[in-house]
Amino acid sequence: MGKFKKKIIDKAVFFDRDGVINIPVIIKNKPHPPKNLKNLFVYKQFKNCILKIKKNGFKTFIITNQPDYQRGLVKKKDIMQINNFLKKKFKLNKVYVCYDSSNKSFFKKPNPGMLIQAKKEFNLNLKKSYLIGDTYKDIIAGNKVGCTTILLKKKYNNNYKKLPDYYVANLNSATSKIINEK
Repeated sequence: MGKFKKKIIDKAVFFDRDGVINIPVIIKNKPHPPKNLKNLFVYKQFKNCILKIKKNGFKTFIITNQPDYQRGLVKKKDIMQINNFLKKKFKLNKVYVCYDSSNKSFFKKPNPGMLIQAKKEFNLNLKKSYLIGDTYKDIIAGNKVGCTTILLKKKYNNNYKKLPDYYVANLNSATSKIINEK
């Protein structure tokens, strides 16, 4: 008789990238990603937030739509350089990227494909996980899979404050919600 190994199911925090981790470029009241690594400016509070979240037993991921690649507005190598920098600097478990510009893509938020892929790859319990975003697309993706959703207050998203579980001022507030709920 073999020994049965108890299956571990982890909890996670999913971060949208542009507008949550790094300062977006605002054009016509809409957030846009930096074009390359030299234009990447990470919010100062992100480092402490990620450390607290990891210390409390959460796996950490970025899930990001990057349709500007398919539209020919940015190079894939620049997107990958930004993501690899963030993954390494903050010791994230993985970065999931959707390069599709079509909303029909299962992986492009508001569709939940990146979250479902992470669940399968890392044996995650999405009902015990959180998604922090800055747009309605982030929140809808999280809602579709049962994550607790947190929308960061931005000038460009105040029409969507009823969508998330929490609508908070900043990453510090989001981190407090996560740590205090666990």
